[in-house]
Amino acid sequence: MKSEPLEIHVFGATIGESIAVRLPCGLWGVVDCYTPNLSAPETNPLVKFLKERGVESLEFLCLTHPHEDHYRGIGHLFVQYSPKRVWLFGSLAQKDLYAKVAQSLKASADSKNIDFGDTKNVDEIVSFFDLVRSEYRNSNRKPRLEICRLQLNQILFEILDNPNVRITALGPSGGLAMEYESSLTKCFALAPGQLLKQLPKIDHNMISGGLLIEYGNARVILGGDIETEAWEEAMRVIPAERMKSGLVKVSHHGSENGYCTGLWEQMSPEKSAIAVIAPYSKQGLPSERGLSHITKNAHSTFSASLGAVKIARDWNENAVETYFEGASAEVLVTLRALFPKARSGSSRLNGVCSFFVTSDGQITHLISGEAGKLC
Repeated sequence: MKSEPLEIHVFGATIGESIAVRLPCGLWGVVDCYTPNLSAPETNPLVKFLKERGVESLEFLCLTHPHEDHYRGIGHLFVQYSPKRVWLFGSLAQKDLYAKVAQSLKASADSKNIDFGDTKNVDEIVSFFDLVRSEYRNSNRKPRLEICRLQLNQILFEILDNPNVRITALGPSGGLAMEYESSLTKCFALAPGQLLKQLPKIDHNMISGGLLIEYGNARVILGGDIETEAWEEAMRVIPAERMKSGLVKVSHHGSENGYCTGLWEQMSPEKSAIAVIAPYSKQGLPSERGLSHITKNAHSTFSASLGAVKIARDWNENAVETYFEGASAEVLVTLRALFPKARSGSSRLNGVCSFFVTSDGQITHLISGEAGKLC
C-alpha cells in the first residue's frame, strides 16, 4: 500500500508567516501563526485553509519565538483547535518574567531598541501563555496536554512505522537560552517591577526554534527565525546526513543572518533542496544578499508572496544603510519611516506554497494566491 505524502503548506503576505503540516498518518499541526485582523480571526488564511479541509483538532501547535509576525492570533488557534501538544521556544522557565517584559515593551513603544510590532499586540502572547498553562492545570482530557520546549536535538514526536516519522527540535542550545533570559532581566532595576528608563536591546530571534521533520528517507527543515549562532550549534550537534533536506522553509524571511557558513551547502548539497521564503517586506526581507546566497545553493526557490518580495526589493534595509553609510541610527529610522511601502502590510498579497513530500524524497508542489516561483 502506497504511503500518504507529508504535506507542508507555507502561508505568507507582506508581514508574518504560518505553516500547516499534515503528517502522512493524517494528523495536522501548525507552526507559528499570523492573523492580519485580530477582530476577525476567522478570516486568517490559515484558519480558512484548515476549515476547508475539515480539520477539527491539531496534533501539535508550535510557537518558534515571541515576535508578533509569528504569534499574532495564536490564542484563537489554540482555543479553536485544542492541540494535543504545544511546543514553545526554549525559554519559558520564568513565566512571570514574560509578563514583566510585556509591561516593558508596552511602556517603551517609542524606544528605538524595540520594534513597534512587538509592542502593539504584546498582551496576546502573555494571554496565550496563560491559556496554555490553564489548560495544562485544569485539563480533564486523557492524555493531558503535553507541553515541550524547543530544545536543540530533542525528539518532539515520533511514529515508528514503515516508513517512520520523526520531528526533532532545532534552534537554541541551553547556553543561548540562558543568554536570552539574562537579557530580559536587564530590562528591570533592582526594585521589584521597576522598569529601566533606557531598555537594553532584546534579540528575540536568539531564542527562535525550528523543526526537522524526517519521513522515511525524506528530510524537511522549518527554520523559524533561527539565526547564525544557533545554526552553528545545530550543525555541530546534528549529523550532516540528517541536515540534508529536500525542502527548507528559509529562516528569518531570507535575511543574511538567517544562516551560517556552510549551512546551505550541508542542507542542500549539489543544489538539491527546494527553498521557500515567507517575506517580511517592511524590513526589506528577503534581502538581496540573503536571497542571492539562497538561490545560489537551492535547486529552486519559492515565495509565499511574490508581491511582498517585490516590495522588499523596492525598499531594502541593507541598500539604504549602504547608501547612507555613516548615518546615525536616528537618521536611518527616519528614512525607513518615510518610505510608505516599508510600513504597509496588505492581506491582498496573501499566498500559500504547498509541498507534497513522499517517503523516498520526491516533492511536488502547488501554489495559490500571490505565491510563486522566484527562480
